[in-house]
Amino acid sequence: MKSLITVILLLLYVGSYGQIIFPIDKTTGKITYSEVVTLKDSISKDELFSRAKICFTHLFKNSKSVIQNEDKEAGSIIGKGNLKVYARALGTNYDGGFVNFTITISVKQGRYKYTITDFNHENTGSTLPAGGNLENGKPKQWMQKQWENVLNRVDEEMRNLISSIKTEMSNLTPKTDNW
Repeated sequence: MKSLITVILLLLYVGSYGQIIFPIDKTTGKITYSEVVTLKDSISKDELFSRAKICFTHLFKNSKSVIQNEDKEAGSIIGKGNLKVYARALGTNYDGGFVNFTITISVKQGRYKYTITDFNHENTGSTLPAGGNLENGKPKQWMQKQWENVLNRVDEEMRNLISSIKTEMSNLTPKTDNW
């Protein structure tokens, strides 16, 4: 019941300002971008797993520090990413810290699923306080417009990330040359 109230309040909070409405997982109550993508060709699980690994190397500057767990047998790669954010006030951008998130790509024969969730704001390098989980709403010391800028940036970057995942996962894995 408590999570349902939180989800409703978050939707009212974000919706009341005409801003984005994040996708909320009904079970966890967390902001979650997720989709199962079925590919036209019946591509093997191993091939899709290879594509997922390549995807992580192309999406993140240091994929080795991002990838927390990979299990080829289960067909899953889990990573922890972050996004630099800025707070805008009086026409100036201020260091807004980072928003951390968890990204999972799971693969099966002919399809894959991406899930991006666990969004948490931290104030590393910022004079503004940490916001914590994005589901909590605006931190007390933040101005509404500053926090909206952070939320809009997160949504925009996640949509770009999803587009990149779809592009990477549809690319053929390069074949090794027999030297």
